[in-house]
Amino acid sequence: MREIKFRAWDTEEKVMYEDNRWIGNYDDLYLQDINDIFAKEPEVVFMQFTGLLDKNGKEICCGDIVKGWFQINDVDDSTYLSLTPCEILSGEKLFKIDMDIVEFARQYLPDELEVIGNVFENSELISK
Repeated sequence: MREIKFRAWDTEEKVMYEDNRWIGNYDDLYLQDINDIFAKEPEVVFMQFTGLLDKNGKEICCGDIVKGWFQINDVDDSTYLSLTPCEILSGEKLFKIDMDIVEFARQYLPDELEVIGNVFENSELISK
């Protein structure tokens, strides 16, 4: 089972918080408690931990931008077709992480990922 953790982006202060400032001890909370906290903090965007770690041991959260490296000869056809010619040559691709990728498309992620930013502080990375 995946550990429930969050980071928080304060849209007013433009600051990322990695502590438990709003939520406290996640283990003692129920889903309804977390939903109540979200509703009380509309200026805060919570980024849930996916259960994945990058190649450096950093926790990957929804909203993170990661770089992945593919062994092009080992990828399946659907993954190969999703790569641009530039990505095929370099063997690397940028991904914006969301729960759809984690829950449904995890098998298509490369084995080696590295967090290089997030959508709030580094949005220019995903406009490439």
